[in-house]
Amino acid sequence: MSNGTAVFELESNEVFSDNFENERPLKFSPFANLLMTTNDQSTSVYDTETWSIHVTNAVPMAITCAYSNDARWMATGHKESGLTLWDLGTGKTQKGPDLPFVPNYNNAGLDFSSDNEIIATVSGPPWDHKSKVEFWILPSLKPLLNLTLEFDNVTTARFSHDGNQLLTADWNGSIRVFDIKGGPQPEDTRLVLLEENPLMKHKSVVFDLKFSPTDTNSFATVGAGIVKIWNLESLKLVESFLGYFPSGETINVDWSPDGKTVAAQGNSHRVNLFKFRPELSSIDELTLGRNAFPLGISFDSKTLVTVSSPQGVQFWNISTEELKPIPSVTFEDAVQDILPKSPSINVPSAISADLQTLAVGKLDGSLLIWDGATGKKKTNPSPHSGKSVLAIAFSPDSKILATLGQDSKINLWNLPCQKSPANPKVFPLPFPITPDQSGVNIRYRVEFSADGKTLVVCHGGISGVLKGSAGVFNIDSQSWTELHMPNLLGLALSTNGKMLATGHKPEGLKLWNIDTDPAEILIEEANSRKWIFDVCLSKDGRTLIGGCSGGILLFYNLVAERSVFKMSVHELMVIDTRFSPDGRILVTTDSAGTIKLWRY
Repeated sequence: MSNGTAVFELESNEVFSDNFENERPLKFSPFANLLMTTNDQSTSVYDTETWSIHVTNAVPMAITCAYSNDARWMATGHKESGLTLWDLGTGKTQKGPDLPFVPNYNNAGLDFSSDNEIIATVSGPPWDHKSKVEFWILPSLKPLLNLTLEFDNVTTARFSHDGNQLLTADWNGSIRVFDIKGGPQPEDTRLVLLEENPLMKHKSVVFDLKFSPTDTNSFATVGAGIVKIWNLESLKLVESFLGYFPSGETINVDWSPDGKTVAAQGNSHRVNLFKFRPELSSIDELTLGRNAFPLGISFDSKTLVTVSSPQGVQFWNISTEELKPIPSVTFEDAVQDILPKSPSINVPSAISADLQTLAVGKLDGSLLIWDGATGKKKTNPSPHSGKSVLAIAFSPDSKILATLGQDSKINLWNLPCQKSPANPKVFPLPFPITPDQSGVNIRYRVEFSADGKTLVVCHGGISGVLKGSAGVFNIDSQSWTELHMPNLLGLALSTNGKMLATGHKPEGLKLWNIDTDPAEILIEEANSRKWIFDVCLSKDGRTLIGGCSGGILLFYNLVAERSVFKMSVHELMVIDTRFSPDGRILVTTDSAGTIKLWRY
């Protein structure tokens, strides 16, 4: 590789970025057997098998480049010398018209039609109505004078996969779709503008537009630091990514050959890579029997802890493609203490991320603590004045245990607990806890934010008898924010503790800004056909996942503010969803006790 060129292996779906100084455009041919490079003296095409020069020309600094679909032709646009057509079969080049290709603004200024008979060019600065879209017949480069556009300020023009449509984007952020009406000869071709969608645009200039190589209806646009994915058939937004570009402008976009990753380049030499769509690949599943469920995942995301009958508490290695049990201590009486005789009874239980403490809250008011090293159990008979312990959670650093009691108080216990925990910090809730000795009709939850500074406490109705309430507790300031949430079933905090995602019956998904008082609903997605029993947020904060009735996972894009897609992952309702601390593994559990692991 020459200086300034780097190769990166993508392993995650997070935004990747790096800086590239003195960048020059590179372009692979459709079959990847040729690579175009350019510098201040010449433009060359290399054979990628031998890395020898296939053809070269003393035409300096190509600003834009495109190949015909059959890789017979290559076209380059240059600042000083205009358009050049390359015959890659014979190695000959042909000088074209002196079009004024402008760096940064005409980077997307070339495209071939799908039949390789026409090339579209966009040249000239797009501001002040000076850009120009023109069409040329191959190989003569004779202009198609009748094929004109009534719009100026255009920055890019692209043919659809089937060649039946032309898409343009402009300086004002508008995206337009034209039907191409052909005739016996290329000279007979006409463009007909489809009805414009006023929502199909960016807030400012769109610099580039590219079709997905695998989905003929998907295309990407870039501008002002934002990458958007659109559906050509519906003319609607599918996905939106906000990248990190210090200059605020994004001038190039392209897809990976598998159509799963989008790359965007800013004019500040920064490149961002985005995973187009969250993708789950199945790792393995555990069928441990009814009532089986996960207790927690370790700090390092390598160990999953489950409880089931008669197996008891088990540790599983989840760092490999096949789940394998890990030898561990026996937690005395764990099965009878954690798993109730009635499958409808929810016994609050969890294990700390350091795997050193297992805690269980009981309806009789006792709090049970196991030492993870010995498996021995200690009992605190009355942590909430004899009232039931309804929900428990460990802080991410495993230093605090939070318990919710029917006395309408939250207790914070310092860990580790070699003996029964004592002298907790006690904080009254901003709302009363509704009595429900059966544990059937009401669902109680306690959850920490990833930074351990925010705690959410809630109770919600499963049978509709309770509207639902939640309290957001700032541990540092010891202050509460109260939320009223109808038919609340599941919740998840963002990494920074400022956003709260909730699932409801049957209202669907909601995203709250809990950094304001009162809390503000940012997003509301109606989903009346499915109950959303549990929710979780991806580590990058871009995707909200809801576990639904019917074994469905609902994926919601928080940037585009819309449901992206649904997946059927279980036969019965998904009652628990959670990510590993590193965000790379998703664990889902259904009402039959089947636990599945997914690579995210």
